[in-house]
This record gives sequence, structure tokens and C-alpha cells, in this order.
Amino acid sequence: MVEPLSEQSSPRRRRLKKLAARLALVAGSVAAALLLSEAAVRLFLPQYHPAFQSLLVRNQEGVTLGAPGSHRVSTPKGDFDLVITFNPDGLRDSKRLADATENDWFILGDSYALGWGVTEPERFSNRLESRFGRPVFNLGIPEDLLGYGRLLRYAEKKGAPVRRLIIAVCMENDLWDYSSPVSSHQRITEHQNPGLRGRMRVFLKQHSALYIALSYSLQRVHAVRSLLERLGLARDVDQLTHKNQIADPELRSSCDQLLKLTAHRDSVVLIIPSRALWAGADTAQEQRVHSRFVQLLRDARLPVVDLKPRFEQTGNPLGHYFASDPHWNRKGHEAAAGALAEFLQSRPRP
Repeated sequence: MVEPLSEQSSPRRRRLKKLAARLALVAGSVAAALLLSEAAVRLFLPQYHPAFQSLLVRNQEGVTLGAPGSHRVSTPKGDFDLVITFNPDGLRDSKRLADATENDWFILGDSYALGWGVTEPERFSNRLESRFGRPVFNLGIPEDLLGYGRLLRYAEKKGAPVRRLIIAVCMENDLWDYSSPVSSHQRITEHQNPGLRGRMRVFLKQHSALYIALSYSLQRVHAVRSLLERLGLARDVDQLTHKNQIADPELRSSCDQLLKLTAHRDSVVLIIPSRALWAGADTAQEQRVHSRFVQLLRDARLPVVDLKPRFEQTGNPLGHYFASDPHWNRKGHEAAAGALAEFLQSRPRP
């Protein structure tokens, strides 16, 4: 006698139900463990809390500033780990804007000018101040040329008479078509975080303390970091470096913005060369962009201090940058301060 089909399939259904229950138990246990770990990291290791990763705020006028107070700044790969402090003006400077005079110098720029990865006394602004023996105010904040304009107006509103200005132009991320409504930061984020894995990485950095803590712990081990980079779960220094796939329209737009910033001021443009000039697969394009932009600035009669030749004369231009981070190390800042001091001391008085 043949058993009914329902009775034949009953053991199979029971096995499937048991398997599903076990998988659900495992998934629930993993989820509970992750939630508990997330809570523990936020409670006992607050430096990894996503809310503490952003050091910047925007005021009511849309000006990007540092959140006043002290903040830990480090890199998962171990290049630096230090505390930086923003004053009540929202700037990384021991001086206040209200105390500035017309004889003082001011520096505009992004994270290079801010001194990302080095102590405050090691920055080129502080080294230049030591050489000059007069105040040099640092307005460095991660922004683009439009943001520098907002910072300049903010400083003047705070009472700083900005007559002498050094604009540190980062060749890696300051060159854009400034007529575009898309911000430079949005474009860089999209470039450096392509695809689903890139979007997931950004999401986790914004929401998970556990992810940030694991990233910092695991990437300190070279073999693990290399594996994570191959899997697309971490980025090497080449991926962290923005590449300039641009042409004359973007270069001319950037030059026009600099002319607006420097109008009616004693100004100098400091060219911060991208490490992509000497590393990666785009060196030829970076060389063309660099040379063309510097020439445009000189044709516009803007005083220029180009650090590319100074870095190259050492025979090791990449020695001015961190090994795993695209920013300058102490040597890079010292070279910038020396080049600026020599230029300013040798030029005719305006």
C-alpha cells in the first residue's frame, strides 16, 4: 500500500522547520551580540561613537567651522593619533580673530592648512609665524574655494582686518567648475566610495561605533589591512587620494575664484601638490593639470609659491606625506613654511 503524499513529505517539512528555527536562533543571537557590542563600544569607548567622528559644524550663515573644544584625531592605519583643539571662533588657533591687526597674515585652506595629522606647533602657519616673529592666523577648515570665501567673510565679520592673505590651494580637491550646483565634497565622496560596498562603508561609519572600533583595531595589523583593502572593506592611500580628471573649464573656474578671493589684498597662492603626481596610475594627467593651473595663475599675475619643485629637489617628494594618509607630515609643513618665508622675504614690498 502506497503512503499518501502528505505523509511522505511530512518528515521533510519537519526537518525544514527545524533548520529554519535554528537559522532564526543563530541570526537572533548574532543580532543580539552585535547590538550589545555596539552599546558596549559606545559606553566604554566613546571616542569611536559616530557622533564624535565629525569635528565640523555649520553656523547659521553656512560657514563650516570646527566644534569648539578638544577632539581626538587619528587614522585607522596608525600614521597619527593626537588631540586638536578649536577655539571659540571655531578655528584651530590659539589666537582670537578680534585681536588681529592689518599687519598680520591670514592663511586660508583645507585640511592641509588646518594641519591634519600634525600638532599645532608643527603646522606651516605656526612655523611661518616663528620665522616672521609676527602673528599668522590660521583659517584652515576642510572646504573648497567657495567655502574659503565664506570663511574670509566670517573672519572679517569677527573683526579681523584681512589685508595679507595666503591661500593654500590643494591640487587634490580644490579644482572644480564652481558654476556647478554639486558641492566638491559630494563629488569627492562619490569618487572615493563607488558602488554598494562604498555606500555601505559610508553608512557604517556614520552609524556604527562597533564598525569604527573594529576598523581602527584591525587596520593596525598590516596583513589584515591588506586583506580588507583587497576585499574593498578598507581603502589604501591611493584610493584616499582624489584624482583630477578635469580640463581647462574647471581650471579657469578655479582661477577665477582665486582672483575674487585675492582682490584688493596682498595675497600669495600656495600650491599644495597632490601626492598623485608621484604615485598611482594617473601621474601623467596630474602633471598636466598641475603645470596648466600654475601657468594660469601666473598669467593672471597672481603671486604663486609652487611646492612641487621644492618637494622634488629632495629626491623623495613622497617623504613629505604620511605613508598611509594623503596629508603632509611634519616634514611637508616645514618645507611649506620655508618656501613661503623665502618668497615673502625676497619680494619687493607692496
